[in-house]
Amino acid sequence: MPKSRERLPYLPYALAAATLVFIVAHWESLSSPYVINDDVRQQIYWMQAWNDPELFQDDFLTRYASRYVPWGVKGVYWVGAQFMNPVQCTKVVTGALFVITAGFLFGIGRALKDDLAGVLLVCTYFFFEGFLDRMSGGLSRGFVYPLMTGYLWFLCRGKWGAAGVMIVLASLFNPYAFLLCLGTHALFAVYLRVRQPPDKTRGHAMVMILPVVAAIVLAALQYLILRPAEYGDVVTRADMEGKPEYMEGGRNAIIPVRPVWEEMVRQLEPSFAPKQWEIFAGWVVLLALLAAVARALRRKNHGMDWRVLRAFSFFLIASFLLYAAANVVLLKLFFPGRYLEYSLNIVYCTLVAVVLR
Repeated sequence: MPKSRERLPYLPYALAAATLVFIVAHWESLSSPYVINDDVRQQIYWMQAWNDPELFQDDFLTRYASRYVPWGVKGVYWVGAQFMNPVQCTKVVTGALFVITAGFLFGIGRALKDDLAGVLLVCTYFFFEGFLDRMSGGLSRGFVYPLMTGYLWFLCRGKWGAAGVMIVLASLFNPYAFLLCLGTHALFAVYLRVRQPPDKTRGHAMVMILPVVAAIVLAALQYLILRPAEYGDVVTRADMEGKPEYMEGGRNAIIPVRPVWEEMVRQLEPSFAPKQWEIFAGWVVLLALLAAVARALRRKNHGMDWRVLRAFSFFLIASFLLYAAANVVLLKLFFPGRYLEYSLNIVYCTLVAVVLR
């Protein structure tokens, strides 16, 4: 039976299940207007001025908060403010992001093998708490997972134009999602140039380049050209050295930078493991997962599409390269760990589904 006919009975169930999981997980906040994500009071509060212009007039902190929220996020909440209070709208946005990500993951699983792989990937997604944790609040970071999974889904299917559109959206909604998708795109373009004849590569060139150029222009406008000078520059590594507010116990534990081998297992550390054994336990889980994946792929009839795994490999390479770059120019590209946290969560979730399938 053609895949197009197989898809319909499964996708609605996957989306309905994601909606139910979101409602159960967020029932306390959905049933009370006084329960919100902690960072909403920092990033979204000022948007209430769209409904009441007398709020937050000529306030330095409000201007600062409004500047660092990306254009795309502002646009979503400006539309939402026409119908409800922006602070309460964060709960609706979170649910939408969670369900959309489930849909893209189903598509990735289906591209990897079949509908059952898609269903298993969505079910695995529910047990990786890092997804909903980062989406909660409907902030800029919450858009990372739908943007990345959407980009990967189109990339796996060879839809270069649609993948480029996701890069454009990422430039509007989240800078590190933009850089990760852009880096993956660049690596894949180099691969195509090396492995395919020039006449075939030429056909992809314009479809790949035009959206990327548009995304780079939008990101440059938002984060470089139109960046306000009144707030100064980002602190440097030298500025942070030895200052407790940037160390363990401070607002953000930036110094010292968490090493790459620790970042690699943070998403897999069992919650029940004692704190001093978390990293060791995480590595045990990771090695066991990789061994299970290797055994699964050694089966002659595993039927996994290697093109999908290849796309994920470029995604991972881009993640590690950006982690290294963000470490060198600390905070200029935001926290280094963000370039591994999201991508590894997607990859590990997918690998578990591969093993199950």
